[in-house]
Amino acid sequence: MAGNEPKVGGWLPRLLGRKHAPGSMLLLILRGFFGAVIIGIATAALFYFDSIQKFQTGLALFAGILFLGFSVVALDILIKGKQVTTISAVYFGLLMGFLLSSLFWSALETLVQ
Repeated sequence: MAGNEPKVGGWLPRLLGRKHAPGSMLLLILRGFFGAVIIGIATAALFYFDSIQKFQTGLALFAGILFLGFSVVALDILIKGKQVTTISAVYFGLLMGFLLSSLFWSALETLVQ
C-alpha cells in the first residue's frame, strides 16, 4: 500500500475543493437539519392557511418563514471564526424552542377553543 492514498474522512474537502475546519461536518449536518425543520414549519403554515381558505396569506407566510430561516443559515456561513459549540447551541436552542412552542400550543389549543 502506497502512502499517497486518500484518507477515509477526506471526501468532503475533495468534494468542495478546499480545506475545512474540524467541525465542518457537524455544521453541515446542523444546517441541513435546521433547513429541514424550517421547510417543515413553512409547509405546515401553508397547509393551515390553505385549510381556512386563505391561501395567499399562507403563501406569504411560507415565503417569509423560508426567507428568515435560510437568512439565518446564510448569516452563519458569512460569519467566520466561530466555534462549533456556539453554533450547535444556538441551532439546538432554536429547534427546542420550535418544539416546545408547538407542544405548548397543543396544550393551550383546547382552552382557546
